[in-house]
Amino acid sequence: MKKPILMLLAITCLMACSEESTNSYSPGAEENQVNYNLSRYSNDVSLFAGTWNHDKDFIMNSDNLIEEIEINSVVYNKNIEIIRDANNNIINTKEYSAGNLILENTVSYNSSGQIAQVTQEDFQSSQNFDYIFTYNGNQVIKSDSYSNYTTVYTFNDNNQLISAEEFVGDEAFKLEELEYDAQGNLISTTLSGDPLSIIAQETHFIYDSSINPLVKPFHIHDYYDIFINPPAEQLGVYIATYGSPNNWIEANGDHINYDIEVVFDSSNRIISRFGTISSADVSGLELEESFNYVD
Repeated sequence: MKKPILMLLAITCLMACSEESTNSYSPGAEENQVNYNLSRYSNDVSLFAGTWNHDKDFIMNSDNLIEEIEINSVVYNKNIEIIRDANNNIINTKEYSAGNLILENTVSYNSSGQIAQVTQEDFQSSQNFDYIFTYNGNQVIKSDSYSNYTTVYTFNDNNQLISAEEFVGDEAFKLEELEYDAQGNLISTTLSGDPLSIIAQETHFIYDSSINPLVKPFHIHDYYDIFINPPAEQLGVYIATYGSPNNWIEANGDHINYDIEVVFDSSNRIISRFGTISSADVSGLELEESFNYVD
């Protein structure tokens, strides 16, 4: 299976098991006065004083939805084209490297508008397989056509992801539990059972009161990031950035240290978030996000 390299804190508004996302986009009074539409959003991560990098640029269309992703890193450079249907559901993504098509995902939906299957074609390895999604009440079960791995996603009554548990056969080996505040912001995520760590890892987030401009462009693309190409560590970190109604401005964890600064423009729109992230395993990881608005 081909997976993208993990980008710490490049992170979704989680699918509510329907066409709309968990925190659906609904402009309020402040938003009607200020334009929060983005033309481009960048998330750059570097390590070892810039000798290692993984940079992503998300380009938005006129509907303020992601239409292309540009990735540049020390490992590879590629472009991802996102194709949607008339309802703005993602139906196809194509990844190109040096102008050559290297990976294609085709998405099909059931009669309720939920993702039913994703067929992935890897043109470099000539390997094709399917992700299959089964819906049972407040749970979504993801399986695939090539292994005995399954993931069970559980949602609360507000259609927010509250847990994601991974299994090998019938044996559970990794669990993430998530908690939200009354505004819908993800405030904590706890990861346990990870074979890479024998200690549960917990991360907490603190938010401002300003509108998060990433909710609208990512609220359809999130199906992909959570269910198809999830970050290798905590899904909650992704949801905090791309799915919470407000902008996280502080974070702290049991085994990780965040030193982050956030900058706003005169209209109180976030324009950058940057700083360093360190743990016992990694030091000198630098994060820089930039938000470019239509006006």
